[in-house]
Amino acid sequence: MWDFLRQINEQGVTIILTTHYLEEAELLCKNIAIIDNGLIVENTTIKALLSKLDKETFILDLKTHRLSQLRLRVINLLWTTHTIEVEVANRKA
Repeated sequence: MWDFLRQINEQGVTIILTTHYLEEAELLCKNIAIIDNGLIVENTTIKALLSKLDKETFILDLKTHRLSQLRLRVINLLWTTHTIEVEVANRKA
């Protein structure tokens, strides 16, 4: 489904996506509106919204990434069998 949405969006179709996951919106959207109790509390670009965050989380597939390649100020790590979740400080913080 995500591939289909990306494909039709690239053809110029506007998509209104409802999600609770910023990661999904980040992959598919250029602009974002956040609604809280029926009120729009944020209406901006993904880039502008992400710049307001004080940290970011990356999930790396250990089969394709080497830890030695990371050049990040790490706050927290969560390990699983095949992945590592890396929480880093926002570069502006």
